[in-house]
Amino acid sequence: MTSERIYSMVGNSMNPTLLEPMILETIRVDRYYLGDVIVFKNKSEKAVVHRIIKLTQTGFITRGDNNLIDDEPIIYDDIVGKVVAAFRGEKRYKVHCYKYGYLLHHYLQIRKILLQYFLFLFTFGYRLLSRLGIFIKLLPNKYKPRIIQYKREQAHLYIGKILVGRYDVRCHRWIIYRPWRIFIDEKLLPIPNA
Repeated sequence: MTSERIYSMVGNSMNPTLLEPMILETIRVDRYYLGDVIVFKNKSEKAVVHRIIKLTQTGFITRGDNNLIDDEPIIYDDIVGKVVAAFRGEKRYKVHCYKYGYLLHHYLQIRKILLQYFLFLFTFGYRLLSRLGIFIKLLPNKYKPRIIQYKREQAHLYIGKILVGRYDVRCHRWIIYRPWRIFIDEKLLPIPNA
């Protein structure tokens, strides 16, 4: 093992393992294994944080825990380091790698696929409930949505401590995660400060 580096993570490709905004602690190691979470440079020299899911004769195949499609193959020299911990505020979270990380990745993939099928089956009822706004009126005041803006271009929507949506500056609209739309009237949400 050699030097330690710190990275700031953005994006949702590693949800729920890593949630933005998190600070990542990485180390450079001599060998990487299936299940390791790594920081690597993609073809456009952009730093990406994903998990190793396959070993090839020439390198590695990675994928985000929240993605269903593999990344382009990478080689050892593309890897910046292995993620060993993530920080949110003062709290340090261990990042599971190797065998446990590999099993965790597959569990999250199966869960995502099952959730997609479940959501597909119940889309009509969900959309109807969202439009009617019944649950919005039933939500206690202490669980009313609140906006936290980290940077000018990053605004997140929370119910309690749960991240339920974000503002997309490119589309100029709120993106509400399922199933939280039944509790939120998107038209009443303010546009974050630009």
